[in-house]
Amino acid sequence: MLAIISSYKFKKIILFLFLAAICNYSQAARDSYELSVRELPNGEYEAVINYSTNMFCFTEVKPATSVEISGSDILIKSPDTNNPIFCFEPVPPIYEFEATAYIGPLEPGIYTVSWDQPRTFALSISFNTMRNHAIPSGSPWAIFLLALGMLAVAGTAIHTRSSSAPP
Repeated sequence: MLAIISSYKFKKIILFLFLAAICNYSQAARDSYELSVRELPNGEYEAVINYSTNMFCFTEVKPATSVEISGSDILIKSPDTNNPIFCFEPVPPIYEFEATAYIGPLEPGIYTVSWDQPRTFALSISFNTMRNHAIPSGSPWAIFLLALGMLAVAGTAIHTRSSSAPP
């Protein structure tokens, strides 16, 4: 009877260690998701998560169900996935994925974006929306001033040469 109990406890311990190892790999998979923020051509912003099948444990990123902006904090939520976390060795071909969440226009400042998907990841990043806009040198006004400046410099150079010529 004691041998049966010991064998049962041993199997239970092995099963516990196996499950702990799987949970540990699931936690490591969270580090494989990269969060960034990019400015769109119209000056608005979106959050981006990049991930691939190159990681040991893989779960898809569900589309964002809510984006809340409160001051300088932006909270993005994705629903929990009903799919199990797949753990496997990377097998070619490796697929790259990108998930985006539209944030919208933001005033200049420093913001913190947090994107959460239960059982998969909780990511956070800070970014600055201070933009250094280029001087609009292609505008008609800038071109006019540039031409006027070039004429003034050329006129001064011509006047200087003609007045310094010997009589």
